[in-house]
Amino acid sequence: MKISDNLRRKGSVLLLLFASFIAVGAQEPFEIDGSMGRIRGVITLPPAHKDGKCNFVILMHGFNANQDYPLLRTIGDSLLRHGIGIVRFDFNAHGKSDGKFCQMTIGNETDDAHRVYSYIRSLPYVRHISLAGHSQGGVVAGLLAAKLGKKAIKSVLLLAPAAVIKDDILRGNIFGTRFNSYNLPNEIIINDTLHLGKPYLSEVQQMPIYHDTFRYRGRVCIIHGMGDYIVPYTYGEYYHDGLRHSELHLLPHANHSFEGHEAEVARIVIRFF
Repeated sequence: MKISDNLRRKGSVLLLLFASFIAVGAQEPFEIDGSMGRIRGVITLPPAHKDGKCNFVILMHGFNANQDYPLLRTIGDSLLRHGIGIVRFDFNAHGKSDGKFCQMTIGNETDDAHRVYSYIRSLPYVRHISLAGHSQGGVVAGLLAAKLGKKAIKSVLLLAPAAVIKDDILRGNIFGTRFNSYNLPNEIIINDTLHLGKPYLSEVQQMPIYHDTFRYRGRVCIIHGMGDYIVPYTYGEYYHDGLRHSELHLLPHANHSFEGHEAEVARIVIRFF
């Protein structure tokens, strides 16, 4: 009796572990050379995929966030449940990746994302690749998609894309920190902790974000909260106006992080992908 009870308990544990594996899918950590050192992330396969291959979405976090950002985790879990693989990674100077924050720029983040794309493209179980980015990650996703073109990037999701950073820097006020935009300092300090370097500021001042992004001719989904006071929703509207094959979803009352609206965002994302 004791032996059979023990077997039942062990069987229950194995079933729970198996169910967990099926729900989440197989995870594969990866580490590659990035623009400022090693880039670290994780690839997650969906529970089931046909002919050994599946489509993938590369998820990109925003300014001072990381690959475990709650919004991206929610979207990623939804994609996995619908048979789409996901890739999450930390940009340089974020999360588990190498680099110094004062040396981070939009340009080297775009280079990081390109290197991640190239690595994922080389894997035997990858069919098509799409990009998804939140905030600054949305800016990077748009720039990389335009650079690689729609034959390489099947579609793009932009979540509150933060093109506002250029206007903020031109005004000399970013995240409440003021500076002289005509004579840029070597660095500015944000929230008493983040040291943002002159290379970031000067690059964004001159970067034609919209012009470069609008060269992308593939399908784009833009989601923006109308309660976003960090990146006003008018920036999402401007992306929509300039991207030829885009759809725009404005969520009343949603803030920059879409807190409380994650499930609604996930539903739109699943319909799009």
